Amino acid sequence: MKLFAKHPIKRTYITDPGSEKIKEIVEKYDLHAIVEEDLLTGNTQDKIDVYDDHVFFVIHLPKYDAAQKKYYANEMAFVITKEVVVSFTKYPTSHMEQIQTEFHQALEDKKHDDKIINSVSFLVYRILDAFYDKIINHLTKFTRDLNQVEEKLFI
Repeated sequence: MKLFAKHPIKRTYITDPGSEKIKEIVEKYDLHAIVEEDLLTGNTQDKIDVYDDHVFFVIHLPKYDAAQKKYYANEMAFVITKEVVVSFTKYPTSHMEQIQTEFHQALEDKKHDDKIINSVSFLVYRILDAFYDKIINHLTKFTRDLNQVEEKLFI
């Protein structure tokens, strides 16, 4: 992409990566062996591991499947270096593509201080902020659904 040549931050989003893709990312960014193991096996708990040249963290966020009317825990893992954010999710999420589009648009518009917007920290903040907003929406929907169940059972 032309934009990457102009702006050093690179962002990669991968859904449900296989072992070959994980191995490729681990080798490309020279990641710690524990990161590879965690990506291959998945995690049951959220975690943050800080290494000399990268940070790896895992969070679990709700994913609503409208077709099945069911919530799932969507494991999200992040590898962060000075110039790269690689994110992995078990289930696809349109929010990641939307965030990437907004990030690149902000870089092109130059409406913000380049030092802030063109930083890995800002990108990670923007991703987490968007998913926090998504969690609030899920909680609102969950509360509404719970109220409907209570009305049917007790009224």
